[in-house]
Amino acid sequence: MAANTQSALASAIGIVSQASPAQFENLIHAATGLPPTASPAEFAAGIAEETGLPAGDIQTLVRAVLTFLFAAYQSSIPQEERPRRFLQPVSKDFPKDGEALSERIKKLLSVPSLRIRAKADYLVRAHNNELLSSIVVTDQRPIFGDLIDEGEQGVLIYENLNLTYLEAGRELRTLSLACDSDDLKSLKAQIDRALEKRAVMESSLQRDGRQVWFLSEQDDED
Repeated sequence: MAANTQSALASAIGIVSQASPAQFENLIHAATGLPPTASPAEFAAGIAEETGLPAGDIQTLVRAVLTFLFAAYQSSIPQEERPRRFLQPVSKDFPKDGEALSERIKKLLSVPSLRIRAKADYLVRAHNNELLSSIVVTDQRPIFGDLIDEGEQGVLIYENLNLTYLEAGRELRTLSLACDSDDLKSLKAQIDRALEKRAVMESSLQRDGRQVWFLSEQDDED
C-alpha cells in the first residue's frame, strides 16, 4: 500500500476514533441519507452539516473511504474482510479500542451510498478508457514545391484533436488526430446529439425512480 494511502487511512481512522458515539451515529445517518450520485465534496458538506465535525476532517474521511472501497472492488476484497484491511496499516496505534474501532469502520464501509459511489468509480475506471482531457489545436504548415528553389507554394491550416485518457484505469495515454473542418463539424453534431439523448434517457430513468449520474459528475479530485 502506498505511503500516501497509508497516511490518508491513518487520518481517517483517527477521525473515526475521536468522534463521540453521538457524532459517529450522526455521521453514519448523514452519509446514509445522501445519494450515491453525490461527489466527495457534497458528501463531506452534508455530513459536516449534520455532525458539526470540521468539514476538512470529513472530506479527508470520505476520500479515504472511497479510495479504499475503490481498491477493495479492484482487488476483489470480500466485504467481511474490508474492516481488517482498512485498519491493518495502523492497527498497532489503536491497541486499546481496537474492537470498538473495528465495529465503527465496519459500519462506515457498509454505508450503501458510499459503497455504490465507489463501485461506480471502479466500473468506470476499471472497464473503460476514461477521457481525462481534450484540446483542439489549430496549426499551420508551409507547403514547398518539389524543388528547393521553388520556395513556399502555400500554407496548410489544419486542426489536431488531442485526447488524453486513462486506459483500463491504469495507463495514461494520449491520442492525436489530424482533423479538417468537416471532421470538426461532424464531431460537434455527434456531441450535440449525444447530449440530447442523455437528457431524454435521464428524464425517462428518473420517472422510474432510478438513481442516475454521468461521468461528468465524477469529482475531479477523485
